Amino acid sequence: VVAVLSALGSLAAMPALANTSCPGGGLPFSIGGAETSTCNLATGDSLTVTNSGSIIAATSGVLVAAGAVVGSISNSGFIFAGIHGISLANGSTVSGITNNTGATIASSFTGIALASSRISGDISNSGTIAGNIYAGSYGIYLDGSTVSGSIINNTAGGSISGNNTGIFLANGSTISGDISNSGSISGGSAGITLSSSTVTGSITNNSSSTIHGDHNGIALQNNSSVGSITNSGTISSNTTSGDEEGIKIASGSTVGSITNNGTIS
Repeated sequence: VVAVLSALGSLAAMPALANTSCPGGGLPFSIGGAETSTCNLATGDSLTVTNSGSIIAATSGVLVAAGAVVGSISNSGFIFAGIHGISLANGSTVSGITNNTGATIASSFTGIALASSRISGDISNSGTIAGNIYAGSYGIYLDGSTVSGSIINNTAGGSISGNNTGIFLANGSTISGDISNSGSISGGSAGITLSSSTVTGSITNNSSSTIHGDHNGIALQNNSSVGSITNSGTISSNTTSGDEEGIKIASGSTVGSITNNGTIS
């Protein structure tokens, strides 16, 4: 939180930004220092932010251009922006996104945002992914998009959070693999929400892990589907009255099976 507030102060004090902090040209690029402009990625590019690197930008920290086919994005440093930490524009593809232990991808609105785009591998997190300044903010937001692999919150220290929802899938989004949590996924409304979307595999909450929302831990709405939900940790909401439930499955949505070896409340 302190790092994010400091980043907001830096945004307010920044001069006009350059167009990009990344040179492009279809080559791997590494950031090992402090950058104060968006890293724009085009076809053939890939990006590594080292543990001494940072990107603090006004709009998007990393922006994958519309239609671009990009390699991997790996962060071991600090990425923060006013709107999206990492943004995939319409029709773009990224092979995978990895946020390593101790690293942060955050913004005022969405940590990682996909708009009609695709990740051909996984989103893997062992650090912090957050959209936690404004009410309508998300840790990871998919809008009409696909993750062909899984979203994996790898470690006990891994955190995915949003003032609204930790992970939100909307408008026909699909995860072909799983959502697997070994840390914390949380939101002011829900930990995980699917709206007109699909997780083909499972939502798995592992031992000592938490999925929490003030209203719902996991919410399925508007004809969404999940292959299975398996819990060995805690899936919770603040209350269990009315629409506030650990797992809420709205009319028309389906789950193949629910296995609980932990706590759902």
